[in-house]
Amino acid sequence: SGSLGARGRARATCVQSAGSILAMASSSSSACRVRCRALVALVLSSQVVQQLGQESWMSINWEALKARPVLELVLPGSHNSGNTADLGNGQTCESDYRYQEYQRAVSGQHVMDRAEFDSHFLPWNINHEHAISGQLFRGVRFFHLKVCNFNAPGSSSVDLGKVFHQHRGYTVTASLKSMLAEMHEFLNHHSREILVLGFMNLHWNARDGGSAADVWALAEAVEEFFRAADLGFITGPDLASTPLEQLIAGNRRVAIFFPDRGGGLPAGAISANLFLREAWDDSMASGDLAGAKLWLAQEMTVSATGQFHVLQANPNDAESRMYRRIESSGEPKSLRAWLDAFLRGLEELVFDVVSQHPGLVKFNAVSSDLLDTSRTYEIAMRLMGLPPRPQGELPTGSSNSACLNPAVLSGAFEDVPVDVSRYSIRTAHVMQRHCDRWIYKHDNIESQCWPRQQNSSKESSPLAAAECAQMPQANGHLKTVWQQFPPATDPYAVPGQGVCQVHDATPQATVQGRAHAYRWGEILRKRYVPALVPWTCPNGTVALYADKVHKNEVTAQSEYEAICSRLPSAAEFSAEATLVGYMPGQQKGTPWYIQSAKCGGPELDRQLRTADDAKLESKWWTGTVSQTSAEVAKAVGRAPPATPESAALLDSVIDCVVVHACTGLDNTPADFLDGGLPSVKAGSLYDRMNRDETRARTWPLSYWRDSTDLKLYLDFASRYYGYFFAVLSDQLRAAVAGTPGAPKLTIAVMSDSNISPLLFMYGLEEEAKRRPPYLSALVHEVYEDMSEHRLVVRVVFNGKVLRVCSGETSFPFCPLEEWAAFVEQFVPSRQVCPALYDGYEFLAGVPGEQAPLVLSASAAVPLPGKPPASAEAFFTSFATATVVACSALVGMIVLFLSRSRTGNTEQVCQRRRVHHACE
Repeated sequence: SGSLGARGRARATCVQSAGSILAMASSSSSACRVRCRALVALVLSSQVVQQLGQESWMSINWEALKARPVLELVLPGSHNSGNTADLGNGQTCESDYRYQEYQRAVSGQHVMDRAEFDSHFLPWNINHEHAISGQLFRGVRFFHLKVCNFNAPGSSSVDLGKVFHQHRGYTVTASLKSMLAEMHEFLNHHSREILVLGFMNLHWNARDGGSAADVWALAEAVEEFFRAADLGFITGPDLASTPLEQLIAGNRRVAIFFPDRGGGLPAGAISANLFLREAWDDSMASGDLAGAKLWLAQEMTVSATGQFHVLQANPNDAESRMYRRIESSGEPKSLRAWLDAFLRGLEELVFDVVSQHPGLVKFNAVSSDLLDTSRTYEIAMRLMGLPPRPQGELPTGSSNSACLNPAVLSGAFEDVPVDVSRYSIRTAHVMQRHCDRWIYKHDNIESQCWPRQQNSSKESSPLAAAECAQMPQANGHLKTVWQQFPPATDPYAVPGQGVCQVHDATPQATVQGRAHAYRWGEILRKRYVPALVPWTCPNGTVALYADKVHKNEVTAQSEYEAICSRLPSAAEFSAEATLVGYMPGQQKGTPWYIQSAKCGGPELDRQLRTADDAKLESKWWTGTVSQTSAEVAKAVGRAPPATPESAALLDSVIDCVVVHACTGLDNTPADFLDGGLPSVKAGSLYDRMNRDETRARTWPLSYWRDSTDLKLYLDFASRYYGYFFAVLSDQLRAAVAGTPGAPKLTIAVMSDSNISPLLFMYGLEEEAKRRPPYLSALVHEVYEDMSEHRLVVRVVFNGKVLRVCSGETSFPFCPLEEWAAFVEQFVPSRQVCPALYDGYEFLAGVPGEQAPLVLSASAAVPLPGKPPASAEAFFTSFATATVVACSALVGMIVLFLSRSRTGNTEQVCQRRRVHHACE
């Protein structure tokens, strides 16, 4: 259809299901995508899609799937589903542990002790980067569960809290009970999805376990778990005959396969002997990947009539070869590295066989490892003829920098790569904005963006309703790891209730936002794991902080899950130590210092009033801002606001435009858009609105910077947010020094209003001109320059490496002491900000009293394969260190003198970049 006016004809001629619309939307121009999203809302107005994304692919494609039985589906699957980076943190399953086998294999040679063996062998047993919950949200519906039962053999009842996923003896900390609870919660929120569980690789810690009675008891415990959750079971005969629609109507949504070892099985379990084909061949375990491909090609064409056919596309190297490789320190050193090329070619392999044998390739689940690489979801969708990326919300790749951090859009963390042969990462700190969300309550516009706005009621926008409704809840309360939020209404849906919740004027996160946060977490994982943080994320290596609201907490936990393959626990990350504002005042052990204006008092209030009065009298405010607000008011059908309220209108409308357009709602006024998205063209109405509103936020900083005395600016900046630099410098120094309690990676999830002041204080006015979009991130990294034996800082904002130090050679890396001297000028004294000194525990020394940071002895150890440093190299390094130390001392003296000066410093300071002032 060329226009929404022809929606009736389009509905009749080209729109038969949600899936067809979404497929069209994913392959069309941006303008067409906007129209298609409107058609989605039209067609689905009587049937709200449960969730728009991979996590709800059955719901999205319901019309195409509802008449099919299970044996006419192809499910995305995961092999050894529970084997994440957490593997090895649990108990040892002695009956499957391979250390003795390793000892026999290398008899007569040097034999590692258990701890050393485990450290080398564990990477060969980790199959996934995502935990069960992450796999569910990636569309996985078949789970291959290899468990170890620590209950006593012969017990008639099994405690699922004592059963753990395992591989070659290594277990995870999460029990089978907790994994099944994740699955139950997922099904509870996704009413048209089913799961198939395969318990085919069963182990008992005791070597005499595994009798027919033991299998029965374990199957019965699993059955009882789901029965207690009011979920029914798919039976063996159902697989071939009962359509999906009938299974869902009867709430029969779980199929559980167990081997029958002669004692029969409980009624809820399906006999794998009769109804499952999950074949395996010696070539798959030999290390012969070419032979594995040949066998898989044959297996794809096997006719398994009446059986659920699983294609196990997960070869592994022979264990004897693994042992030899470990002993010789050979490459590769992990399953991930060994299997990467095979997994990347799996999709091509499958469809080559499909093209060679049309109509003969029939299996019901494709099960493999490392799902982001093997793409089992995409393979399954293609085999069923379904859109591989059924998304109703705006696809990430079709968004823009007004909506989302450009690094998240591109997947590229940086524009200037690091030479890892020279620079070794030592610590990183991420200050970032939260993920996508619903709209704030704005009283100045009576929570009405524009006439006939879409809201989150199902009648108004099924898309918005689904985006909010499917966030995790408990008894109607939105929940995170740390809090539950009581039900609240959507003020934009008045007089109706709406689905999106706004708590004390602050909106909830959305499904799209959570997906984007996870994507950013994956980028951080690739950046810092395992280079900085081990795969297992041991306690204390990662620090999390978040403003105590739903959108920020969801962002923090989603990113942590992407990085560490598990959700953060409230035991490790207590609400008191993690959530900003959770505890009153400025107490030690709480992250109060991450919020701005916490060293306030009467003097800061006076400074802010002075700046605000000057703003309202400025020509910029009475001219430019007033004109922009008048144009914006006209575009949204309002009268121009009173001059003092100009920025408030801009703030509210920016919020409305971003949430509507960036989520995929289609009724945003065209004045603000370019191709259906907020316009990023210089001079456009949206761009001018964005720049004027952002400048209003940073006005106090620019006002005092442009005053006649630099000391006034530094005093204001130190009170307003300079104390954060004191904490940042302390934490980076402490992490590099290996101080106990100093994390290697810190993630603080706050707001755009926390990032813009920091950019401004760095003198980065171009970057500070516009509101940082969702998930914007200001990243500080410390590296060891191994060629010069010194520490350097790198600052990255939204994928762009920034120049923050003025030295000619201080980009892209700035010497740590040069950076520290720069930020120190913003650190308030004890007299100005007693809260900083009384309410924060400095780890590397109180500002002004810190000892020079010396590289630890371990940092000076020659790299493997490198000869010891010569005497000449030693004295060169010593001389370099002396110069750096002396330069830092001179800088401190100059800084002291500059702070001691009175009067006009305009002649010696370039006020727009304060760090040039004392060159």
